[in-house]
Amino acid sequence: RAAGARRGMALDLRRVRPYAPAALIALGAVAIAWGFAATTLVHTRPMGLPLDDSYIYLTYAKQLGRGQPFTYFAGGGYSAGSTSALWPMVLAPFWTLGARGHALVWVSFLLCAALYAAVALGCYAFVRRLAGELAGIAAAVVVLAIAPFAWCALSGMEVAFASALLVAMLLSIFARMSFAL
Repeated sequence: RAAGARRGMALDLRRVRPYAPAALIALGAVAIAWGFAATTLVHTRPMGLPLDDSYIYLTYAKQLGRGQPFTYFAGGGYSAGSTSALWPMVLAPFWTLGARGHALVWVSFLLCAALYAAVALGCYAFVRRLAGELAGIAAAVVVLAIAPFAWCALSGMEVAFASALLVAMLLSIFARMSFAL
């Protein structure tokens, strides 16, 4: 009976093994994001974003949520102060659903953290298809190890969003290719 239980456990481990690298990469991204948030909270309470541009995006998202797109304040008319039209559009539904005031800062940070992890996982998947498992893991580690990228990606700006779109595009193109590189 004990041998059968061990065999059952071995089968479960074999099922989990293919997902282990991705799980560890995601865990690494979460740890870096947690470290970023913890360090920020040591210096500023409540949670703050490191760039004033991040708050400009939050303002444009709020205005979009109010039904006044491309305005910086109510009744202000068109303003070209946002360098990304898509990032405020991603954030606006959260404002509309009730993430008002400081809650929108957390929404922005958590979205950036999820997208940061998605970029690392996407690079892992892309490079793994091109050069194998170890190369894919190395690519993800490099993405996570670039401190300026982590800082920018977690700053509440559109960096993680744009990077995730780029990696998704590369994965999509590669998936549709009928020839080997």
